[in-house]
Amino acid sequence: MTTTPLYLPGLRVHYASSNFTSPDWTWDSRRNRWKGWLLWSVASGKGEIIYPGPGGAHYPIEPGACFLFNMGEHHLGRADLELEVRAIGFMSPSQDSLWPGCRRFRQIRQDRLLWDLMDRSIADHEEGHPDMACHWLLSALAIVASEDAQPRHSGLDRQRQGELEAIAHAIKEDPAGDWSVKVVQERLKVGRERAIRLFTKHMGYAPQAWIIRFRLQRARYLLRFSSHSIRAIAESVGYRDPFYFSRLFKRHENMSPRAYRNLPWEEDRGTG
Repeated sequence: MTTTPLYLPGLRVHYASSNFTSPDWTWDSRRNRWKGWLLWSVASGKGEIIYPGPGGAHYPIEPGACFLFNMGEHHLGRADLELEVRAIGFMSPSQDSLWPGCRRFRQIRQDRLLWDLMDRSIADHEEGHPDMACHWLLSALAIVASEDAQPRHSGLDRQRQGELEAIAHAIKEDPAGDWSVKVVQERLKVGRERAIRLFTKHMGYAPQAWIIRFRLQRARYLLRFSSHSIRAIAESVGYRDPFYFSRLFKRHENMSPRAYRNLPWEEDRGTG
């Protein structure tokens, strides 16, 4: 997926934060006086966003979920598990839609790139560099706009979409399960190469990359919030060999599990 430059004159960042919520976090947009828009991206955790009333909607909070909240619309949120989120509040002359086809919710395939750009915007906002904060935010929004421009159904029939989404959801819910490309292939009842192509086209990740993504997400959570040994954590996310787990973790996170566990974490400042 490619991105195209986004032109939104008059953009101004007024809030930017990266933090963890409490496990019982709740949100009601009426509790704050924010105006404009809020770009809100989820790295880990689980919950739900609700738009109440006639014509309302429910959206899942899960890793890779990305919301663009119009703060003039009433919405509610709750967490079932502690959330790691990045949030940037900004003003734009556009009050109704930032681009054609702009949505409230989407799953971001280029999530790592989005988080990096949001982190840069957050850092520049905190350091008093408003122009650079807007520059990085525009780059982040360009990724979101490109995702919104993608076909929602990837050219697949609804039955096949449902099968793929059910498999992907099952992996998210139980990443330590006995998952492999062969299991995905058997569930889809197609050949190995076709299973890989279908899954990759619809989810934006090859099956093995999807499995690793959610195993490491769970591992990061356990490294921070549990006292389990690295060997026990490796086994709990599906890796019997702790040395293989450590090599895999370092390749994806650029640090060892032990180094990640020893990071100085900021105190939770909340997002609501």
